[in-house]
Amino acid sequence: MFSFENSLLAGNIYILIVLTTETITRETRVPLFIVFSIVSAAGLVLFLFIIWRSYVEKNRDPPDQLPPKKNVLKDIVVTLKVAASLLRTRNMLLLLITFAYTGKNKQTDNP
Repeated sequence: MFSFENSLLAGNIYILIVLTTETITRETRVPLFIVFSIVSAAGLVLFLFIIWRSYVEKNRDPPDQLPPKKNVLKDIVVTLKVAASLLRTRNMLLLLITFAYTGKNKQTDNP
């Protein structure tokens, strides 16, 4: 979650430094597109490494030592109960303010 807010901060500081005029020209649009494309590609590569590592660890166990199957519905219910109990904690209630702030921003000026 904090990386999301950090990326907003870093991206906005970059835009503040790069955009010195009120209009976006081709000379500013192309470098912005290139920088944001590179950052997105780096994030995608990191995400693929996470998936690849998970796949390797999953396939490392021999088939005869697989854990027994669990009741999926029971696990879902337990997870939802834990999530609901976490929502009632002080820290999560404070985080909800941040979540609401970074949510979709409605503009009332434009129809």
